[in-house]
Amino acid sequence: MRVIIFLIIALYIVPYFNYAAIVNPDSNTIVVQSIENKNINEINKLKKELYQKALTSYKQGLAYEKEGNYKKAFLEYQKVLQTKIKYPQIYKRIGMCYYYFGNYEYAIKYFQEYLKYFPNDNNIKNYIPKLQQQLKFKEIKYLESTAPTAEFKSPLSAVLFSHIDLLPPAICYQGYGNFYSRNRGQSWLPVSSSMSLLGTFAFAGGVALQLNSKNLDPLFYSLYSFGAYLISSAFIFDLFSSPFIATESTENFIYHAKTNNVKLQEQKVDYKDPALTGLISIIGGSIIPGAGHFFAGDNDTAIKLLVITPLIAGTTCGVGLVLKNNEDPDTAKIGEYVLWGGLGVYSIMRLIDFYGSLLHCDKISEEYYKQLVNPNSKFVLKEKKQEKEPWIAFLISLLPIPGSGNFYAENYWTAGTLAGTGLASAITYFSITESNDTTKILKYTFLGITCLTKLYDILSAPGYATIFNAVYTDKLEKEKSLKKSDNIFIYPTLFSNNLGISISYKF
Repeated sequence: MRVIIFLIIALYIVPYFNYAAIVNPDSNTIVVQSIENKNINEINKLKKELYQKALTSYKQGLAYEKEGNYKKAFLEYQKVLQTKIKYPQIYKRIGMCYYYFGNYEYAIKYFQEYLKYFPNDNNIKNYIPKLQQQLKFKEIKYLESTAPTAEFKSPLSAVLFSHIDLLPPAICYQGYGNFYSRNRGQSWLPVSSSMSLLGTFAFAGGVALQLNSKNLDPLFYSLYSFGAYLISSAFIFDLFSSPFIATESTENFIYHAKTNNVKLQEQKVDYKDPALTGLISIIGGSIIPGAGHFFAGDNDTAIKLLVITPLIAGTTCGVGLVLKNNEDPDTAKIGEYVLWGGLGVYSIMRLIDFYGSLLHCDKISEEYYKQLVNPNSKFVLKEKKQEKEPWIAFLISLLPIPGSGNFYAENYWTAGTLAGTGLASAITYFSITESNDTTKILKYTFLGITCLTKLYDILSAPGYATIFNAVYTDKLEKEKSLKKSDNIFIYPTLFSNNLGISISYKF
């Protein structure tokens, strides 16, 4: 029994002594300490090597930097960072390399890291704001160089530019409303231009057949009819399509101005209405040449027109009148031609004032809308308005009141100008009596003006309603998001004889 008890005690105690001998034996203490000392020495040796490597790379980088070889210097400074040695001066050197690379963003980042360790370095501290200013300037230049080609194009200006198609030289190559409405740098040939060219060739063919052929009356009359059809169709196509193209270009411009850091003018820019600008150019320009440009804010061109128009056109007309009153018939005939030439120069100057002022008017409006929609502008709109429906603007424009559609679109300047012009023309039409051919022509001219004001309202009102939504509501952003989702296609498909769903994205 005792033997069994001693054996049990031995089984419990012996393992304990063995465990104690292993864990805490006096003989092993020296061995553990020697291992620890060895590790510390190796770590110190490794640190010394890394420090030496960092110092060597730093000195080599400084040498390269003095030579102006910033690329090699940058690579050496990167080696210093890779050693993980705490050496704060390296941030300044890397920042200088980024500065010479033209990467001001990273230069500022490393200079700011350097200032955490050396906050009293005033040279670097004062230089950071200059770099930030240069960085902002570079960003503006980059945005200008990569900006979309979309510009602000008012629908009414596009309609007025389509009237160039009716001028004698331009009638052979129409589509000026489309050309005006297109985006900046966009190179394309409108359908109306091709149609008018084909119509001109048809007319030329008809003239050639009529002059040089006999018994072919039906053929050249057919060519005349075909040419007239093509040219009139080209004008109608340009007239009705240009305001929609202008509206699309303006929508793209407004979306870009809302989502990008566009260049903004410091001073508040006022809106310039193309209808009022055109009216001032037509009425005021007959008294003061360049009146349209004066109103649009382009004073340089206005002064040139004010000086050149009477100087060239007036002198030419004066010489023509003198020669026309000469007793010699040939001289009088020449004087008549010179007089017509002077009137032609005057007409060209008036056209330059009219269409040039419209161009400048839309440029001013472009700056105006940028200030309204860009988040960085101090004049940006703070409140959103209720959306306008373009189709409702179209229906309202059909009312027999000039400017009614634009009034619904809250384009009040155009609405007021069209209403005033239409009302004045209608009153004049009813007040003129048809006593002779001159009064009859004058009477129906004012009737035509009344009809034109209504036509301008119908063609421009839906576009201005769309522009209103793009500027004053979030409708444009919603439509852009929906268009992005249109590129995703989900359709059923077969996978190994099993029906499934396939999803694809159109880039």
